[in-house]
Amino acid sequence: MTLEISFFNLQMTNLFIGLFSRHPLLRPHSMSIYRLGYSIHSIEPSFTSQENTVNPEAIAHSPTRQHTLLTEWTAAQSLSYEKKEQIRRYLLVNASELETNAGVPLDACSSCRVSASQTLLTQQFWGSSKTRRSSKVLHWGDEWD
Repeated sequence: MTLEISFFNLQMTNLFIGLFSRHPLLRPHSMSIYRLGYSIHSIEPSFTSQENTVNPEAIAHSPTRQHTLLTEWTAAQSLSYEKKEQIRRYLLVNASELETNAGVPLDACSSCRVSASQTLLTQQFWGSSKTRRSSKVLHWGDEWD
């Protein structure tokens, strides 16, 4: 893993934690997440879904909204076949597996979304003016293009 990708993963993990812990620099977004009842469930969990291992970057949930969010971020020139397959496995996760295998409270398992964020690195250093970012929120049953 290159230094720039490692740095990107660290930044994204810190941003995720900041958003879900109501960090003042991330307001009003962090307060919206708080008002919706979301909290971090786990960072870099690993659990089984339909005989496959899934390793999202993080899981957040909201018993208030009865909703779970699986997140994945990647820094790459393009999504590899393996990364696309990984995201497809996330889309197959069901409520029972979230509760039993990932330990998400049952009252937060009524619905699930997968959020995949891709940063395309076009320069040697992350943060370049030529760096492009994109993200997509996927719902159960969606396909990743």
